[in-house]
Amino acid sequence: VVSFSEVERCEATPEALAAHAIERMRPQVRAGLTFAVRARRTGSHPFTSIDLEREVAQILDALGKIYPDKRVEVIREIPPGAVVPGDREDWVELLGNLLDNAFKWSRSKVLIGFQRDGGSSVCVEDDGPGCPPDQLEGLARRGVRIDESIGGAGLGLAIASEIVRQYSGHMKFDRSDRL
Repeated sequence: VVSFSEVERCEATPEALAAHAIERMRPQVRAGLTFAVRARRTGSHPFTSIDLEREVAQILDALGKIYPDKRVEVIREIPPGAVVPGDREDWVELLGNLLDNAFKWSRSKVLIGFQRDGGSSVCVEDDGPGCPPDQLEGLARRGVRIDESIGGAGLGLAIASEIVRQYSGHMKFDRSDRL
């Protein structure tokens, strides 16, 4: 919540207001991520086997409602019966952020793939305009938005990246060579 007096103290440009709002959200996001890590360490969120196809289907159903005017063909490359270990909420948050980003930027196609290659590997691609190669590294930084032509707070990929790090994994950003 930004009070009127706080708005008066910052520059009145939209960019300055957005930057001010992001700075105010940082402690909340950090607290949420800290809670997630603490909960995992204390065992209050048991690791289970998550049905990947079911979770993806539910997320895609929600995204269809969020973007009702956007006709997106979703290509699913998830083997039947694919399960991943972990906390369900973590996986829903991770997949939701990645797929939301793909839906937001796609022209008409989104691909989600899964394979087991010594671990769990999830790939999300879209046929959108892409990101300049020299800016790919910054996509997962909190509050960073490479292109501000579409709404967002610059938190989704940062949260996804943090979840992946908590599982000792890594995220890689690149241009799609299939879409």
